[in-house]
Amino acid sequence: MHLLYLTFGENINNHIQGHFSIFSFLTQEKEISSINVITDTPEMYKDIDDRINIIPITEQKLTEWKGEYGFFWRVKIKAIEMICELHKNEPVVYLDTDTFLYTNINTFKQQLVNGSAFM
Repeated sequence: MHLLYLTFGENINNHIQGHFSIFSFLTQEKEISSINVITDTPEMYKDIDDRINIIPITEQKLTEWKGEYGFFWRVKIKAIEMICELHKNEPVVYLDTDTFLYTNINTFKQQLVNGSAFM
C-alpha cells in the first residue's frame, strides 16, 4: 500500500497536519510500502525525508494539472494518477493532511489488496 499526500503553499498549519498524519501511519510502517508527499515546499519535510518520498512540484505543473478550465480539484486527480503510474497494480491511498490513523491498518490494507475501493 502506497500513501499519497499533496501539500502546497506556505501555510505552516497544513504542513504540521501533514506531519501528524504521516507519523500516525508510521506507527505501522511495516504495513506501508511507501509514503509519498507531492509538494511545492519540499523543505517543510526535510526533517523526515529519510522515511518518506518527497516529490517536488512546481507552480507551473500545478497550473498545468488544473487544466484549461483551472479546475482546482483536478490537481488531486493528477497526483493520484502520477503515483498510480509509479506503482502499477498496487493499492494507492490518497490522504488529506487532516487524516490520521488511530487503529490497526491490517483490515483496511487487506480490503485494498482484494480490490476494494474507498473514498
